[in-house]
Amino acid sequence: MGRGMIAIIVSESTFILSALERGVQGEFEDIRKIRRLTLLRATEDWSDVVVIFDMAHAQRGIDELLAFGADKLTRCIVLIREAEDLQALTPLVGVVGAIILDSSSLEELAQAARMVRNGLHILPMQMMPMLIRPHMTERLARETMASLTQRESSVLSLITQGCSNKIIGRRLQISDSTVRVHVRSLLKKLGVQNRTQAALVALEKRAQRPPFMQVEHGRQSLSDAGRLSPAH
Repeated sequence: MGRGMIAIIVSESTFILSALERGVQGEFEDIRKIRRLTLLRATEDWSDVVVIFDMAHAQRGIDELLAFGADKLTRCIVLIREAEDLQALTPLVGVVGAIILDSSSLEELAQAARMVRNGLHILPMQMMPMLIRPHMTERLARETMASLTQRESSVLSLITQGCSNKIIGRRLQISDSTVRVHVRSLLKKLGVQNRTQAALVALEKRAQRPPFMQVEHGRQSLSDAGRLSPAH
């Protein structure tokens, strides 16, 4: 069990709330259930929270998620319909901690929760091509990384470890607002849109594999455990 970690499950369906709760029991110290994502707006500290969001309506769900800011979504698991147009979910790739299909098993949900809790990112296999970046030459990558200040490099190193802004601030003994300034600056210098793309640049420079996992279908699916139809 994750010491001090809280799971907040979000779904418009009471039945699905119960099914998802069953899937992650034993993984968290505390599990809470709410009906709408907007009810999380009063929650300021997400450093100890994993959000499991049953996204019944794609565009509305994407807009609601992005309104929180990318730095708060690294431990968010988004459950999507298998029939969903995956291309429409591009804004969430590399931003949320995990995107999993509703045909995934309860065991896979629990595994995703453990991985996201530890800073890993998870995507269905068919979404992995969305992570491919335009080719960056070794020379350009070297020059780009060299343009970062020492503090920006330290922030980037912690980003590649899956650290949130709050944790980065604690490690470097700087405020959250200062961390955000450094993150915005390094994103601009690297020419990327979000933290995960920045981490990929750093990992490519070090010739390491990015911290992403692929998820395939399992046995007992979440749809078997409680999903009735795309509309609840």
